[in-house]
Amino acid sequence: MQRYPLSKRDRRELVESIGPPYEDLRRIIKEARVVEYMRDRKKGIEGYIIDGILALVVKDDVIVPTIRLIKHKDLVWPYEVYVDRGATRRILNGADVMVPGITEVRGEFDKGAIVLVRDEESRAVLAVGLALMSSDEMKVSKKGRAVKNLHYVGDKIWRCSTTPI
Repeated sequence: MQRYPLSKRDRRELVESIGPPYEDLRRIIKEARVVEYMRDRKKGIEGYIIDGILALVVKDDVIVPTIRLIKHKDLVWPYEVYVDRGATRRILNGADVMVPGITEVRGEFDKGAIVLVRDEESRAVLAVGLALMSSDEMKVSKKGRAVKNLHYVGDKIWRCSTTPI
């Protein structure tokens, strides 16, 4: 595994690449004592370690917060999708979020936004995904893929983020 600390300039560029809607994440990176870049070719994981936690991964050229970071830092996220029990099982096996399984959409977002997928009953974060349609489209659609599943509880990123780094 390759791992090295980011310079102040690289850290600033990382913050700028994240974008304004995700202010809480930007704040966490700015306030962190240590931010490191890591790549594990064996596991196929590339990302950033913030204060000893695998916090961000690069997946399909998109920077994605890990569920571990979201829980550990109580990260406030502007965009959320809640799903029913039938969808929960499938999402935890890596399936994308389909419109019929969505019970609630929070926040106004466009296609391409990073969204949290939560269980409607427990409110627990199940996955982090890429919106394949806007929030307005999700509310009126009857079928189709709404969110591409990028990281979910139990996947290799989850397993990596819960073990000491």
